[in-house]
Amino acid sequence: MTQTADCYGVHWTDGIAWLHQGGEPTTLADKPAQQVQGIAREDRCNHAIPIHATSAAQPHREMLSTVWKDLMFQAMLPVPKTGPGIWYFDVELLYPTLLCKLSSPVFAPIRAMANMTLEQIIDAMGQSNVQPLLLTGVRDRHAQLVERLVAAAPALPRTLILIGKAEMPLSHSFSMLPDLPLQNLILPPWEQLGANILRDYMLGRLTSEGGAGYGASESSSAAT
Repeated sequence: MTQTADCYGVHWTDGIAWLHQGGEPTTLADKPAQQVQGIAREDRCNHAIPIHATSAAQPHREMLSTVWKDLMFQAMLPVPKTGPGIWYFDVELLYPTLLCKLSSPVFAPIRAMANMTLEQIIDAMGQSNVQPLLLTGVRDRHAQLVERLVAAAPALPRTLILIGKAEMPLSHSFSMLPDLPLQNLILPPWEQLGANILRDYMLGRLTSEGGAGYGASESSSAAT
């Protein structure tokens, strides 16, 4: 089966995963039967994930088991979403900013809600399936906009994360990250870890408990 790639990120062709992020698509398959074509988009890809990066040090991989189940961490994973893909958190911007590194952004994928129209957000949500988009400063006046985004999100490839305190049609999700020592979140090599996670996803090794060498079982069911 061949999947048409119309956004940056991971797409599958004849059972082989290809990473599209500008230039020639990359695969981890030893001898792919064919080379797939790149994506023709006018916008520039905003991630440069080093998919062939060496594995992170064992202590850093084991550290992932302490945050793997956290909802914000799950929302920030650099892999294609499996659900509606829209989240709402009330946390300091520091935490999602640190986790943005998982997708090796060229520019921070963070925008102020007040500076974006619905059309601009929808367009941005069609750009990639491995890099979440963060919108900050959600206010009461954005309720109608959020309602429309909730309706649109399932059909769009990119995960959307909203940050704010106001009551919205979308309920807040809880994150334990603010309860962790800050050094635990600042020190890890997130770009390298994100590349390792995406590599495991493309090789079919990512599980609901993590991936190979993350201090979690490799025999667990597939990530949901």
